[in-house]
Amino acid sequence: MLGQKTTHSLYIWLLSDGKAGHINQLRALAHAMNTEYTEINFNNQDFDFQVLNSKKPDGIFSIARMGRKTQFALNQKFPAIVSGAKRVHIMSPKKQDPLFDGEIVMAHDVPEGYQVQSRQILCTIPPSPFGMNTANIA
Repeated sequence: MLGQKTTHSLYIWLLSDGKAGHINQLRALAHAMNTEYTEINFNNQDFDFQVLNSKKPDGIFSIARMGRKTQFALNQKFPAIVSGAKRVHIMSPKKQDPLFDGEIVMAHDVPEGYQVQSRQILCTIPPSPFGMNTANIA
């Protein structure tokens, strides 16, 4: 109808190894954003099939070392599908990675004296589907 705004719900891919501790953190982020998502297990032999049969994502969330590597691999293997997607990664504090638009650093991984950098969020408790508490958004 003319004059009515249409709202576009974000669609996110959650990339994980399927471990409960990893996928639950990613689910918590998707739930906190109230967004649609598809879980893609990068250890699954049907990974390419999952990617090719999911709609183009607005965002791609990943976790752990292999999630980071999978994000890079997606750029090489499926550039048309993943181009334009915002990237968020849950990680231990390290040198910032330019691939990601945002990084979530878990407080239990932070060494004493660590300074949260731009594009990083320090999460003071592990995100879970039961709630998320973030602080120190830089």
